[in-house]
Amino acid sequence: MASTSQASFVARLAKAEQLYQSLINFNNYDPGETSLKPEILLDLINQLHLNQTEHTNAQHEYLLATFERRKLIIVEPNSIGKLLSPIGSFVRAKMNKNSQQAKDVTQLIIKIRGAKTKAITKNTDTVTISSYEKSYGSQLQNFQDIITLLISFGTNYEPSNIAIKIAQLQSIYQDAVAKTNAVTQKLTLYKPKIVNRLQSFELLTQKANAIKEMVKSQYAITSSEYILIKGLSFN
Repeated sequence: MASTSQASFVARLAKAEQLYQSLINFNNYDPGETSLKPEILLDLINQLHLNQTEHTNAQHEYLLATFERRKLIIVEPNSIGKLLSPIGSFVRAKMNKNSQQAKDVTQLIIKIRGAKTKAITKNTDTVTISSYEKSYGSQLQNFQDIITLLISFGTNYEPSNIAIKIAQLQSIYQDAVAKTNAVTQKLTLYKPKIVNRLQSFELLTQKANAIKEMVKSQYAITSSEYILIKGLSFN
């Protein structure tokens, strides 16, 4: 199976250009198959450059959106993650740490903190992204459940800390939902670029290997032509 690393994509594209330059300088290269002609390889190379550019731009927009969401959920001083401790502390102090209310809130806090988010890099595939998005979705759902519980506590939940009052928590939650929706919009544009790039490079691998076999067939395994390109690996 072809590698999907960014280094591999870039390296294979460079090797494809090297293969093309070799083919146009071979004496009487004639594959007898249109799909293996140098000009067809060049068309694919140009398409790959376009796919690579589109992928990079779409990924950048998606990562910007996820960065803004992450700040609100994890990074900023009043982020969801930073507010969990004072929320838990107030509930335990007000209603006793062994109360059912405290246990329920603590359980949700543990779930939010336990949600593992994977780093998104230039190599990330759609499977990893789906896992990443589910993790954030889980965190938001559990935070909403905490707010629901706090509301149900009525006058037992009236903290002096403005940051963890119900209205403020609801505002943060709504902001997080909005930022998550923005991420979804960018992801909708990004995912097809991942698939298009991967499929194009898989096609390159097939075509390049077929061309190498054709060169070996036409010029022989010991020929200078085949020796020149046989080391170009596209797998």
